[in-house]
Amino acid sequence: MDKVKHSYSQIETNLKTKLHSTKGLDDFQKQIEKDLDFFMDNSRKKSMEAQSREIETNQPKEFLKKLGLKTRNQGAWTGLNDITGSRRYIESHSPVDGEHIGSVSITTREQYDQVIQSAESAFKIWREIPAPKRGEIVRQYGEVLRQYKDPLGRLVSYEMGKSLQEGFGEVQEMIDI
Repeated sequence: MDKVKHSYSQIETNLKTKLHSTKGLDDFQKQIEKDLDFFMDNSRKKSMEAQSREIETNQPKEFLKKLGLKTRNQGAWTGLNDITGSRRYIESHSPVDGEHIGSVSITTREQYDQVIQSAESAFKIWREIPAPKRGEIVRQYGEVLRQYKDPLGRLVSYEMGKSLQEGFGEVQEMIDI
């Protein structure tokens, strides 16, 4: 048992060190900004008028409504609350028909730190919950995924350009976990 505790403690220490490593995160953030700049340059090739019309007139697909997705969504989330702050967004277009699906804000360093702090606090509570109760909570997540299997599968298919059956299969894999 002491070996398990020691291993767990070592893993936790290594994880915290990696999570708080500014070099890795800074490199990651720079790559995201570089990718965003590339995307923005390519999307500017469309006329601004056509882009605006595409976003404004795009009626959301029914499955997007069922999932509660909006035209603009926050990219940083603690599980209870979204964290606002970033003013830059990544636009998502379907490879199926090129239509605008929505946009997600880019997570800032400060938002990232808030999410990590929240996750660390939640973990301290989670690890004290007996395994059978944790298992029940995970089972309940599976039930919610089953309830939303159809719209989630349609989203995966539409957003990634996969067949509908592949989209449903990916959701089923989440349920099976």
